[in-house]
Parts: sequence; structure tokens; C-alpha cells
Amino acid sequence: MAKPDGAYAYCTLDTALPFGEFIKTGRTALETAKHGGTMEESEDHEEFFFLSCVPWLRYTGMVQPVPSPAYSNVRLAWGKWTEENGRISLPVTILAHHALVDGVHLGRFYEELEHRVSKAR
Repeated sequence: MAKPDGAYAYCTLDTALPFGEFIKTGRTALETAKHGGTMEESEDHEEFFFLSCVPWLRYTGMVQPVPSPAYSNVRLAWGKWTEENGRISLPVTILAHHALVDGVHLGRFYEELEHRVSKAR
């Protein structure tokens, strides 16, 4: 997450919480990370997935940073949505280790994302 000084920090959230509690604890975690967070990884880094939002950028491709040796963490990013001729576009990029995810899984993810977004309109 972006900090007030322009630096970035990790913000770790417990995705197993009920939604209401997740939102409440998430807000607290964001404030804590904003004012004291770092880019240091915890020992449990292999169970994380990374989310990035770059709402300032309309892009057609993104290369995600991957440490060496490569982790198997899923990395998901999305950018600026645009509307053209009544059609909304949103760039969404997924980086996943092929030993854990096949193309069919990614295809299902994108189909479900399109379905949910179209229902939200």
C-alpha cells in the first residue's frame, strides 16, 4: 500500500475472517501499515497472495516483480478502467506458477470476473 511519503508497505490481512470483521480489521491494518509498515516479508510469505491496484494506468501488459528463486505466490493487479463505445474495459493481470495453476483455471477466473462485473452494472 502507498504511504503518505510515497513509499510502499505490505499490509497483511486475514482472509478467513467473516466479511464484516475482515473490513473492520482491514481498516485498522491499513492505518497501521500506512504509518509504520515496511516492505519486509514475514516468515509466512509463501502463503500470501499479492494484490496491486494502479488506477492511474490503462495498460495492456504488466510484468510483476518476482524474487529469485521464484516464489509460488499468486500476484493479481488491475489498472484504470475505461469506457469506449459503451464498453467498459479493465486491465487485470495474474501471475501464477504453472505448477499450481493451469490455463483452464485462469480462464475460469476471468469468466467469473466478467460475470460478476456484468451483474454489478
